[in-house]
Amino acid sequence: MKQKIKNICLLLLALGAGFALNGQVRIGGNTPAVAGALLDLNSAKKGALVLANVELTAMNRIPTDNPAVFPGIQAGVNDTQNTDFTGATVYNTNKNLLPYGEGVYVWKGDEWKCLCEYWYSAPLSCDYYTDGFITAMYTFQQQELSVYASSADDDDKHCTYQWYKKENTGDWEMLIDSVRQALHINSWAYNQNMDSVVYKCVIYNGDYTSTKEASFPAIIFIHLGDKAQLDAIAAANSGLIPVTLKTPTGTIQIAHANLGAEYGAYNAASGTPADKLNDAGDLGDLYQWGRQANGYEKIVWGKNPTNHEIRFDAGSSEKKIYDSAITYDANGQINAPAEYVQKFINNRTDWTTDNNPALWNEKTKTVNDPCPSGWRVPSRDEWAQIYQGTIADGTAADATQNTWQWRSHRDFVVSGTYVVTYGVGSDKDVSKQVIFPKSAKRKADTGNLDNSTAAGSGATVGYYWSSSAALHTSSNEGDKVKAAVLGLTTTRIQTSVYSYRGMGFPVRCIKQ
Repeated sequence: MKQKIKNICLLLLALGAGFALNGQVRIGGNTPAVAGALLDLNSAKKGALVLANVELTAMNRIPTDNPAVFPGIQAGVNDTQNTDFTGATVYNTNKNLLPYGEGVYVWKGDEWKCLCEYWYSAPLSCDYYTDGFITAMYTFQQQELSVYASSADDDDKHCTYQWYKKENTGDWEMLIDSVRQALHINSWAYNQNMDSVVYKCVIYNGDYTSTKEASFPAIIFIHLGDKAQLDAIAAANSGLIPVTLKTPTGTIQIAHANLGAEYGAYNAASGTPADKLNDAGDLGDLYQWGRQANGYEKIVWGKNPTNHEIRFDAGSSEKKIYDSAITYDANGQINAPAEYVQKFINNRTDWTTDNNPALWNEKTKTVNDPCPSGWRVPSRDEWAQIYQGTIADGTAADATQNTWQWRSHRDFVVSGTYVVTYGVGSDKDVSKQVIFPKSAKRKADTGNLDNSTAAGSGATVGYYWSSSAALHTSSNEGDKVKAAVLGLTTTRIQTSVYSYRGMGFPVRCIKQ
C-alpha cells in the first residue's frame, strides 16, 4: 500500500514538473499536446468538458451565492473589481437572463459575454400589445408594466425583451435586472426630485434582424410627501388630493385623479404600498351631465381577452333604454320606476325630459353635484382659466397659464395623456402636476363603451364634463340638450366645445 502511495506521489510530481517546464497538459491520446495549448483534451471515447452550471442573474454581476465556483466573491463588492475571474467560462442555466438567455458565457472582467448563437433564423415580426399603464405614482406605490406577444407566431421563445428607463431629460439606461416581459416599478426607490420617468421595452425578433419598441411615457411622480402625509391630506379633503395650478387671477386647486379613480392614483385606505392597479384604474367612472352619483356611473375597467381592447367588466353599471314612464324627484333625479334609478339611461341625447340647465351649476354647488364635500365640478370658464385664461381652443404650445404636454403611447386603455404643470417658463413648478388621460366614453344612444378614444380604434377626442349647461335660444333648440366640456385630442385642447348631456364622461373636481 505504501508503495502504491509512493508511486502516485511520484507520478503527480512528474506531471507537475512537466507542467512547470512546458506549461502544457494533454488528457487522452498518446501524442503531445497541441503547441500553444495549456490544456489539450483528446479522446476517441471521452472528450467533452462539462462546464460549471451556474444561474446568472445579471450580465454585469458574478453570483455571490456560489462559492464553489467563485470563491471569495462577496455581496456588495463592485463587480468591476472581480478581475481575478476574467476568462472564467460557465454554462448559464437562467433562461430569462436578458438579452440571450441560456448558454455559454465568459467573464470579461466587468461583464459576461455570451458565446451563443441564436438558433431562430426566421425573421419574425414580434408584434406586441402593452398592459398596465399608469399615469401618476406617489412615493409609496408599485406598478407593473407588461409587454406581450400578439399571436402564437410571436411566442416569447422567439422574442427577446429588454427594458430601459430615462429620468427627466437624461439618457436611456438599460435595466439589466428586469423581468423578461414585465417590469415592476417601485416608486419609493426613485429620487424624490424627479419630474418624470419614461420607460420603454425593446423587442427583438429571433435572429436580431429587426426590433420594435413599446413605450410607457409620462410616469409622473407626485411629490406631495410620504404616505403618512398623503393620508392626512386625503382625510382632510374627502379622499382627494388638491394640486395647485395657475390662473390669470391667482390659483385653482384641482383633484389629483378623476372622480371614481381615487384608488387608481392614490390608495389612502391601504396600509401597504398600493396594490397593483386594475386595467385603466386611473380613468375613473363615467357620468351623465346633471345626475347625482348613485351607482349608475360605476365603471370597472378591463380588457377583452381576444383583442385586448378596453371594456366594461363585471361590476360596471348596467344601461337602460329611456322610457316615458320615468318620473323625477324635486332635484330632477330619477325616482321611478325603481329599475331605472341606478342605471345609465341611453337612447336619448339627454337622459332627462325637461332638459333642466341648473342640475349642475357653474356658480354654486348643487345637491346633484357628484364631487365630494369641499369639491365641485369645474365650470367652462375654470377649464379655460388653466389653459389660456379665456375660452379658446389651440395646441399645447398656445397655453399661457400652465405648461401642457401631450404624451402618446401604444396600449389599449387610452391613446395618450396630457400632463399639466403649474406655470410656464420661469414660473414652472414641476412639483405641481396633474394628469388628464384621454379616456374612452359611454355613448348616449347605445350606452355602450365608445372605443374611438382608445389606441387602435381611430383615437379621436376625450372629454371632461364642466358644470356649464349650453345656452340655447329659439333659433338653436338643439343646444338645450348639451353642456360644455374640456375636449382633448392628440394635438388640441378645446374649451369652447359642447356635447350631449346623455353622454358618459369623466369628472375632475376642483376645490370650492
